[in-house]
Amino acid sequence: MSTKEPSKEDMAGVPAPDAAVPDTPALEARGALAPDGQTAEAPGAMAPDGQTAADQAPEAPVSDTPAPELTAAEARWVALMRRTMPEELRPMLLAPDWYQGMEEAEPQGRCMAWYDLVADRYVLLTVGAFYDGEQTVVGSMHCQCMYLQPDDRCCPSQRFQGSLEEQVARARDWLLWMAHRPVDRREWGGVTTEYRFADDGVGISVSGCNALRRLPPRQVVRVPTRVL
Repeated sequence: MSTKEPSKEDMAGVPAPDAAVPDTPALEARGALAPDGQTAEAPGAMAPDGQTAADQAPEAPVSDTPAPELTAAEARWVALMRRTMPEELRPMLLAPDWYQGMEEAEPQGRCMAWYDLVADRYVLLTVGAFYDGEQTVVGSMHCQCMYLQPDDRCCPSQRFQGSLEEQVARARDWLLWMAHRPVDRREWGGVTTEYRFADDGVGISVSGCNALRRLPPRQVVRVPTRVL
């Protein structure tokens, strides 16, 4: 399944301007030397016939398939979730589940709400809720493909049934509870660390040497988390 990009009109929030991003290698400077010793043409350079390369590029095909319409129940779920979401969860993304490049709905449903749980500039966990027209399922989500991971030990899925109001209320409370769970960072020195939920001791994320992590940590630090 392809990575999904939510449309602008469905986004309930965007990352803060100061949100950290992983370091990436610097891009090569435009005009760098090509293999034959000549400088590479910059974007927009003139083609032999006087047109730019952009002018000669073929137009991207336009799909004639109309975007699917939400059912009345799906539209109401989205509206209820958006209207009742507490302020601290406003960075959460809420969208009908049709994105560019998607032709079919997910098995868990077409409507979803999700956020990243962040600590120390790292995304520890992505959690969310799906509505399939009959029930709402919450749990851990794949951070790129955005499908639910029901067997994730640190955050197993739960199903909510009943009226739409009941489903939205229970999903909202669960999302809020996840955002407030205390998290500890266990340190062994260097890059060897582990993040755990402090309330039940279940691990969330690890890095570094596995052998070191079999020993008692040098220190355990309670770290603040935030929704992104």
